[in-house]
Amino acid sequence: MPQVLYALIPIGISCAAFAFSVFTWRERKVKDQRDLFLRVHERLVDVDLQRGRRIIYQDVNSVQDVQHLMRERPGDYDTANRALAVLDIAALYVERGYLDEQLFMQEWGLAYANIRETRPVFH
Repeated sequence: MPQVLYALIPIGISCAAFAFSVFTWRERKVKDQRDLFLRVHERLVDVDLQRGRRIIYQDVNSVQDVQHLMRERPGDYDTANRALAVLDIAALYVERGYLDEQLFMQEWGLAYANIRETRPVFH
């Protein structure tokens, strides 16, 4: 019987190590998602990106508005396009599961709703 017990000890240690590695992997994933959320959030609250979203909300309601913006106010066009690109990347992160969808939409869902209402088309 002691030989069987000695044989089970390495198996028990291996199982405990595996369980610990799964636990640490899960904890690391949660921490990484939280850190990524904070980085994306900090980026989205950047003054330049806020200005870009404001340009979209106020000045873009059609393809013609975008074309006018591109011709007459190229700096504003670039700012709005950049804001839209960052929102697009954030949505991709949510879609791929890099960010928690509920948390992200709770914080940024209104920004997406406003963008959807204006339906801008950028090139």
